[in-house]
Amino acid sequence: MEKKPFEIKFKDDQKKLTIKFSGSLVINHIEDIITTIKERVDFTKNLHINISNPDNIDLTFIQLVISLQKTSLNKEIDFSVSAKIKDYLNLILTNADFNKIIFN
Repeated sequence: MEKKPFEIKFKDDQKKLTIKFSGSLVINHIEDIITTIKERVDFTKNLHINISNPDNIDLTFIQLVISLQKTSLNKEIDFSVSAKIKDYLNLILTNADFNKIIFN
């Protein structure tokens, strides 16, 4: 089995589902990322997104995070994001004004 260039880990407890993303979070892999999310997330618990030292990140992944946030709000569940991102990626997100989404 071929190793994917990104990693998604799920931690499910009684009140919250945490999804940890790392690796290459870019358009080339977004379809696989979305498929994995759809298989595991049912929006019955609070949702926390943890972005952990991605190799790369682009607008398509940010759009996914925004979509998860909007769906969570519509389902009236809590949504949060935490991120540990390399300085150069943080600068790119800040210059594009996306840091407000990731670092809410």
